Amino acid sequence: MALTVPLAHDFICPWCWVGFFQAKRLEREFGVHIDWRGYELFPKDLYWPDYPVEKPQPSNKPKVPNRFEFLCAAEGIEMPDVKRPHKMRTYNAHQAVEYAKTEGVGDEMIERLYRAFWEKGLEINRIDVLKDIARGLIHDLTAFERAIVARQFDDKVVLFDDDANKKGVYNVPTFFIGSERLAEQPYLVLAHAVKRAQEENGGVDAYQGLAFPAAPKDRPYTFVNMVSTIDGKILSGGRHESVSDLGSKIDHKLMKRIERQADAVIV
Repeated sequence: MALTVPLAHDFICPWCWVGFFQAKRLEREFGVHIDWRGYELFPKDLYWPDYPVEKPQPSNKPKVPNRFEFLCAAEGIEMPDVKRPHKMRTYNAHQAVEYAKTEGVGDEMIERLYRAFWEKGLEINRIDVLKDIARGLIHDLTAFERAIVARQFDDKVVLFDDDANKKGVYNVPTFFIGSERLAEQPYLVLAHAVKRAQEENGGVDAYQGLAFPAAPKDRPYTFVNMVSTIDGKILSGGRHESVSDLGSKIDHKLMKRIERQADAVIV
């Protein structure tokens, strides 16, 4: 099975904007499954302080990058120059993601929300904004709104500070990779941790690690099955196996997984 990496995050955190791209890269390069877990940095009962104004620096002093600027440079990420909502809570946004997971489109909702906030400056905690973001992705927008208003997934959203700290989360993003917890780390550190975790679990199974997300709402879900053979034997099978259907047991399992996700199968 693909390695599952739980990821504690919050949409308003700039480190999590970088973590979003790191997570997508881990999926592409290692085939891991990211389990997005909502952690609200500033829930309604937590005091939200004003950030101190930067002290003026001498005009002839070269600018020194801070930790976050170093991370952005290392990851090749430029922060969007967009005016965003000030002191915005995110509880409803996390609820929206949990509902999207029930329709099999949690990852897609995560991406829409991150981009809506960081690239467009939208107030993603407002229900009307959430419905606009979900349009074309969520099948039942009425049920979507009802679930958010009723706080249907309240147990899925972890609040800072106390509840988050009890779970070992003091900063977001925190990646849970194998037995390690990694917070605010460069991609190279995360990649090495994934390699270690995969090796501890017996390596990577190319077939079992394949993931088939939910079908896009606006177009058919299409699969192409290509079979390579040598002397009538399928490459993924053994020469001792039957060639009547040119498929090994693992090939059969793979095709069953594809069938379960497809809207239709053409023979």
